[in-house]
Amino acid sequence: MLTRNCSTGAVLAFFAAFALSLMACPSTTGPTYHTDVAPLLQRECMSCHQAGGIGTFPLTTYAEAKARKDLISFSVSSRRMPPGILDNSGDCQTFPGARWLDDSEIALLTAWADNDAPEGPVPTDIIKPLPLLGLQGDGIVDVAMAEPYTPESTEQEANDDYRCFILDPERLTDSWLTGYEILPGVPSEVHHMLLFSLLDTDADNEAQAKDDADPRPGYGCFGDAGVDNTNLLAVWAPGRDAVTYPEGTGLFVPAGHKLVMQLHYNLLSGVAPDLTALRLRFADRVQKDALLVSLADENLALEGGLPEANYSFTVPLLGLPEPLEMHGAFPHMHTLGRTLTFTRQPIADQTGEQQECLAHVPNWDFNWQEVAFYDAPILVDGGDRLDVSCTFDTSSRSEDVSWGEGTQDEMCLVFVYVTRENGQRVVELID
Repeated sequence: MLTRNCSTGAVLAFFAAFALSLMACPSTTGPTYHTDVAPLLQRECMSCHQAGGIGTFPLTTYAEAKARKDLISFSVSSRRMPPGILDNSGDCQTFPGARWLDDSEIALLTAWADNDAPEGPVPTDIIKPLPLLGLQGDGIVDVAMAEPYTPESTEQEANDDYRCFILDPERLTDSWLTGYEILPGVPSEVHHMLLFSLLDTDADNEAQAKDDADPRPGYGCFGDAGVDNTNLLAVWAPGRDAVTYPEGTGLFVPAGHKLVMQLHYNLLSGVAPDLTALRLRFADRVQKDALLVSLADENLALEGGLPEANYSFTVPLLGLPEPLEMHGAFPHMHTLGRTLTFTRQPIADQTGEQQECLAHVPNWDFNWQEVAFYDAPILVDGGDRLDVSCTFDTSSRSEDVSWGEGTQDEMCLVFVYVTRENGQRVVELID
C-alpha cells in the first residue's frame, strides 16, 4: 500500500501558499462590468456618453468605464448623474421614463468601483448603446433651421450660446401637437431645446424683426422665445430624443403661424456649424385638448449675496369652475436656482395634513430641463391650492435679483400639462 507522509510543517506551508494565492487574485464577488454595470450604463448613460454625444467622454467600453470608475461612483452617489432634475424615488410622485437610479442601482455602481471595477466574464455580444426609438405614427412633419449656425461664446457666457430659430411647419389648418423628436445637427453641442408656437401675426412679426436685425442666423434669446404671445409646446434635453404626449391628448397649434425653436449650445466639446431639425407629429383633432399652463409669480424678488434665498407663492384655484386633469409638470428656474417643491393642498385644510407633493427638484440644473408625466393624471379642482417653493444661491450677486427673461434674472415657476375631463379647450376655461 502506498502512503504519503505529510509533516505538520508541510501542511502549514500548503495552507500558507493557498492563502497567498487568494490574496494575489482580486475578488470578483459582487458586481462585474459585463454582467451588472454595462446594462445599467447602456440604459442610463450611453445615450449621452458615446462618440459624438453631448457627454464629454464616452462610456461604451470596459476600459472607458474603468478609467472613470471613481467619477461614476461620485456622480451617481451625489445624484449629479443621470441628470434628471425630478425626484423619482416615490417620495414625491413617480415619472415613467425619468432619468433616475434607485438606491440599489447606485449601491451596485459604487460597490463595483470600490472593488477596483472587475470586468467579469466577457459575453459573446458586447453591449452597445441602445438605439433611441424615433417618433412613430401618422401626421409627421419635418422642419429644420434654414441654414447652419456656428455657436459662439460671449463675455457673459464663456461656454454657452442661447439662440432662437424661426421654423415654419406650413400647417394650413388648426392642429394639435401630439409628439416630437429632435434631430441634433451636432449632438456634442446641442444641450437643450424649447419649442414655442407663435399665436398671432404680431408675434410672427416680432420674431421676424429680431431675426432680420441680427446678421447671423436666428437671434439671441434666453429662457423663452424672446417675444410676446407664445405657447410652450416642447422641452428636450439629451437622452430622450423622442417624446409622445399622453394618449389622446395634444397641444393646440394655430394654422398659418410660425414656431420658434430655442437651442442651448454648450461649447466645451468644441464648436462646429449646426443644422438641427425637428420631427413633429400633428393630429387634426384629439380626444382631449391640452395646455402647458404656467404657475408663476412675476413679483419674485431675491436679496443678493445669500447662499440660500427662499421664495414661495400660492395659486388658489377657487375660481376654477370644473376639475382639471394634471398629467405632468415642468419646473423652471434660471442659473441661480437650487431646489423647487410643488404641492397641492385642499384650501379648507389649515393643518397641512392633506398636502400632496406633486414634484420635487432636489438639485436644480438649468441645463437639464424636461417635461415629466405622472403614471396617471392627478385631479385638481376649485377646492385646492397649489404651492411652489424655490431656493436660490445669490451669493455671486452684489445686487438684488428680480423676475425676468434675461440670463441675470430669475424665475420660480412650474408649467403643468393639463386637460379637461370633457376634452374641450382648456384655454376657454382658464382665460
